[in-house]
Amino acid sequence: MYATIPITSAKTANTDIEIPGVEAIEITKAYKSTGSDGSIAAAYTELTVDAKGDGNASAAGHIRLQADGKKFRVGDDLDASDSIILYYTAEGEAIRA
Repeated sequence: MYATIPITSAKTANTDIEIPGVEAIEITKAYKSTGSDGSIAAAYTELTVDAKGDGNASAAGHIRLQADGKKFRVGDDLDASDSIILYYTAEGEAIRA
């Protein structure tokens, strides 16, 4: 599954961000998308996924799913032009081998 989560106000690094209506088992891939404000070009960056657990993302450019599976932390400051794109396995989702 995937979700695009728009950042609606500035957030400092390692602030909890909720995954709306989802309990995730793991994040498989994540990207930070920064929209253009007319003076800079839009950017798209893959984030390194840290192991699930409570605590901060290990560094800038990293993301950590918290132990409850309902929120995550990014190791970067985020602003209202950013979105986080998550690919994840949800609680109860069937996994094909």
